[in-house]
Amino acid sequence: MTATIKPRHRPTVPPAFVDRCRELGLVTWRLDPNGMPVEDPAAPELVALWLSSKPFRRVLTELASGWSARPKLSAANPMPGMWVYPFEELHRRRRTGYFIAIGFGKEILESDLLEPGCVGGSLQLGAVKHALYELATIDGSSAKRLSRVLGWMHEDLVGGYKSAETIEGFTEQLATAYEAVTMLCELGRAMGSIDDPESFVRQTGEQVGSTLMYRWTTICLDGRDGRDDRIFEIGQERLGEERVRAVLGRIELELPTATAGTTAIYQVDDASDPLSPQIVSHPIERNGRRFGLMIAGGKLGDDPQVSTYETKSIESVCGLLGAFLENADLYEEQRLSFIGTIRAMSGALDAKDRYTRGHSDRVAYMSAEIARALGFSDEEVERVRIAGIVHDVGKIGVPESVLCKPDRLTDEEFDLIKKHPEIGHQILEGIPGLKDILPGVLYHHERYDGKGYPHGLAGDDIPLLARIMAVADTFDAMSSNRAYRSKMPREVVLGEIAKCAGTQFDQRVAEAFLGLDLTEYDRMVADHAGQDSLGKAA
Repeated sequence: MTATIKPRHRPTVPPAFVDRCRELGLVTWRLDPNGMPVEDPAAPELVALWLSSKPFRRVLTELASGWSARPKLSAANPMPGMWVYPFEELHRRRRTGYFIAIGFGKEILESDLLEPGCVGGSLQLGAVKHALYELATIDGSSAKRLSRVLGWMHEDLVGGYKSAETIEGFTEQLATAYEAVTMLCELGRAMGSIDDPESFVRQTGEQVGSTLMYRWTTICLDGRDGRDDRIFEIGQERLGEERVRAVLGRIELELPTATAGTTAIYQVDDASDPLSPQIVSHPIERNGRRFGLMIAGGKLGDDPQVSTYETKSIESVCGLLGAFLENADLYEEQRLSFIGTIRAMSGALDAKDRYTRGHSDRVAYMSAEIARALGFSDEEVERVRIAGIVHDVGKIGVPESVLCKPDRLTDEEFDLIKKHPEIGHQILEGIPGLKDILPGVLYHHERYDGKGYPHGLAGDDIPLLARIMAVADTFDAMSSNRAYRSKMPREVVLGEIAKCAGTQFDQRVAEAFLGLDLTEYDRMVADHAGQDSLGKAA
């Protein structure tokens, strides 16, 4: 067989027409605009080898040269006993090649072209004649009728083929539109998770890449409030930060090849580039404020060019993402404001009792670390940390003379101290968003053996949050200087925690605490001691 040229476009001759030509005993073949084969001829092996010989291919190129100048093709009889019925292959209404059906008559067996074709292909003349004899069923009059029949059949089948392609195209468009609507619905539902913006950003990029079939999708968020910008590379292709920043530089400095509204499209000329053939970029904005860019490249599928449908989809997704990021920023501002408020309450207590300065922050840190060691989620750990910050806020309601008394407390004075969990609970229960941490504030002085206060709860009746805070609170109290005593050595403190596991403390919580690294805690102690020294100097 001869080497063939790979077709650049999808054949437009209906498969049913090809099948019918073969059932009529015709040889079929696809050629490029110059008459060169783009595939092997569909014929018995010996006939196919003969047709692929140089003498016969020369006949085809001569025919193609004549066809190129004609707007309408017609059957040809280039030699006695052979008829060629050509049909054009089209791509976007432009002729890109030919599909030919070849019929033979008995005269072909005496053709001057038969022997040279056999010599060039090292074929036995008798064997080729025998193979052709089986196909040689056409004469002059039947050749003309066959030409008309093939023309009518081709016209009918092409019409049906185009209709089927149109329906298939509509079906694909509906399926793609459904996927896009589904994508937007899923992202809309996920917008409620404003406490985890990074996950939503990644989910958005993944949805765009998979639904719109982009090999590479990246979301770049602008840096704000002194923070660096952030790059989220998503999808099957990862380019690395250096290449991503080079793409960002191009988008910033170059004019786009094309635009669709606020969507910019940049051509990628290097076919080996994973972003080829185009990069599409859309700003992420909300109410005039820019949050960053969504960039995609390396479109997959039959049509790698960016379509209006895709730019509209990306525009919709960026609109959702902009609204989400605006809400996430508002949520973060509210969260910081809330944390600032409870820190101010904790700071008011620190100002009242200098011996407990930093105690709430340290208890918050240690409680959070214990919760993490116990397998709490990041969100749950954060709630434990907030509970630690406000756990002693009720001491604001304890007289300063009792709170800062350097001597041993009387029973009446200790009773006043024991009221601080309930006072703190009363102060905080009216604040929205603190309901889940109130048990920690109210019960952090309960003991696992039931000998604690304010309600004498025991065992698992004590909320786990309170059991965690009890260990952290006791550890920091023993590790800190107080008005009535100096801090205890570290080994003594850890020994007391271990000894009281199962009585004063929940065994599991105590064991989790004893496995912690205390390096950061010691840094906090030193930092708070430095602040205290500055306060005294002032």
